[in-house]
Amino acid sequence: MSEGEINNSTEKKANRGRPKGHSTQGEAMKTHLYRTALKLIKKGGYEAATLRKIAKMADVSPGLIYKYYPSKEAIIVRLYNDLSADLLKKVPEIKEGKWDKRCIETLRLSISVLEPHKETLKALIPILVGDTDNNVFSSKNNFSKQRVEGSFFIAINESKSKFKEEFSKDLASLVYMVHLGILLFWLLDKTKDNNATEKLILFTERLLKPFSLGLRIGPTKKAVTQISKIINDGLSA
Repeated sequence: MSEGEINNSTEKKANRGRPKGHSTQGEAMKTHLYRTALKLIKKGGYEAATLRKIAKMADVSPGLIYKYYPSKEAIIVRLYNDLSADLLKKVPEIKEGKWDKRCIETLRLSISVLEPHKETLKALIPILVGDTDNNVFSSKNNFSKQRVEGSFFIAINESKSKFKEEFSKDLASLVYMVHLGILLFWLLDKTKDNNATEKLILFTERLLKPFSLGLRIGPTKKAVTQISKIINDGLSA
């Protein structure tokens, strides 16, 4: 699974809700409405950011915003699309090395991509992980999970650590879930300069070293495969 294959497999899903045809003026308006929506969500939360309020804040007619974004869900899909695509583009920046180092670097890249939108994402926490069609695990947003998990797969599969491709996928699923837990903590972190998150990342990095040694024996590798299956079964049920 290469970067290009991940992009190609998710492009159609990521384009849902977009009007047909492109123009410079149209793209500019779509971006203006999108940024306005994110500002409103950041200020008052997802529920309060109705399409009519977004249109009013953007100084356009309600009919115009429906042309570009027929629902608030379409705005969230674009957010997932933009952030996951930005992370995948940065994967080639990851330095050569062992899988654990490369995964930590991918985690840091993920945070750097999300950082400009942190306050908006904080307002969206109930949506991101809630039991709704807009959470990051829903079928319509699966393209985002594929890209982010795919970024960790590339970090692992193209590392100096020699794993079979199928095992790299299993390990990527596990690391992806660890990464989500750290991101949620980061969103809630109240310490100055996210100092607690940095400590958590460093601690995770130290834990990965003995875990990596454990992967040399069969039982640990088997456990990773079993955990991966549990994760994928749970998120696809």
